[in-house]
Amino acid sequence: MATAIRERERIQATPNGLVRDRYADPTMTRAAREKRIAWRLDHLDEWQRDLENLAHYDPRYAYDVAHEYDHDWTTDPDYGPRAIDLLEFDEDGVQHREDTRPQAIELHMRDTLQDRFGHRVVYQNRYGFVEEIAENLGLLTRQGRPSNTIKPDLMVMPSEEELLSDQDPDRRPRPDDPVPELVLEILSESTAARDLGDKRLLYEALGVHEYLVYDLGGKRRPGSPRSLLLYRLEGGIYRQMAPEPKRSSSDPDRHWSDVFGTYIRFLPDVRENAEEFRKLPEGNRPPPRFQWWDTAESRWRDHETDAEIERDRVVQERDRIVQERDRVVQENDRIAQERDQAVQERDRLAQERTSMAIDLLRAHLGSELATAHRNRIEAVWHRDGPPTDVVDRILQVRSTPDAWQSLLLPDKPDNDTGSAVTNT
Repeated sequence: MATAIRERERIQATPNGLVRDRYADPTMTRAAREKRIAWRLDHLDEWQRDLENLAHYDPRYAYDVAHEYDHDWTTDPDYGPRAIDLLEFDEDGVQHREDTRPQAIELHMRDTLQDRFGHRVVYQNRYGFVEEIAENLGLLTRQGRPSNTIKPDLMVMPSEEELLSDQDPDRRPRPDDPVPELVLEILSESTAARDLGDKRLLYEALGVHEYLVYDLGGKRRPGSPRSLLLYRLEGGIYRQMAPEPKRSSSDPDRHWSDVFGTYIRFLPDVRENAEEFRKLPEGNRPPPRFQWWDTAESRWRDHETDAEIERDRVVQERDRIVQERDRVVQENDRIAQERDQAVQERDRLAQERTSMAIDLLRAHLGSELATAHRNRIEAVWHRDGPPTDVVDRILQVRSTPDAWQSLLLPDKPDNDTGSAVTNT
């Protein structure tokens, strides 16, 4: 099988004057490909042996001689094993400019739809259907074999079970296989005609309730506006649904979706008109966000916005916890300060009481007691504080000086009815 040999050419892009690299491959012109197609039709066995030598060969797949299948790339948009690049060429064999936005949109939509529908969302998986549908719609390979496998960008299945065609390698599609409720395709220059033609008729025949097609601008035709196309099955026929009337000219179009049960839209990235991004090729600019309207929360939702809101909530909760911790620390400091003040006040009052008791002792017993006895009494009072009935004891010792040691005794317990003074 022919391997593309790309010759680099430089072209002058408009309108911003940027010089971009594009690939031109003489083996990928329409004429060169038609010659290889004719050769393959005459040498099907040899072509089949080449296919079987590929590491990613799948005997269930209807390979088409109209496409190229190489070890790490293909021109068949419905083939798509993992790590196999899809290359798109125009009639002159020039590879279409790389546009990073479709994959970014698909990944973003996958996460957003999974938040909404869980494991019902299938991303970049092949879907098989019975050959009779392919035959009725004329979906045939160039060699006349029914082409009954497609690879939508995104599907929403009616339940969380996996696609039946991926469970058993030997199982063939059946008429009672589950049909997606919703399919999304992001248009490219080379797939737009098929996505809006054969695939639309196929999804209609399968009974897919809603079919979403997104044009990033210039994909359906040169200069086509950026827009979401929504087809809904009514009476077994797809009807293109018009967007809801805009509330202002700055609002993006929004459509009602039966599958979502609410409105959906694509919101342009706020950075796309920034000077730094306007200098980039359009395919490298920030892609729009797919969103759905949450009636309960009264806001537009998508995976990234939800993550941003959750991050803000976590930060706010963390700040609240820090503030609460600081408040508790301040409250504990205040309580400790008040406790210290209370202790200081208690000690001050105790010192005043001790000083008053000593002054009373000296006034009434200064001449009756020996200095050594008085000093001993004062030392005990400084240490333990005077008795609560110190006045009565001083007056009693005044009349009986030999009972001076009663001034050293502690208070009696409240339940002790005996005298607080013991004569010695």
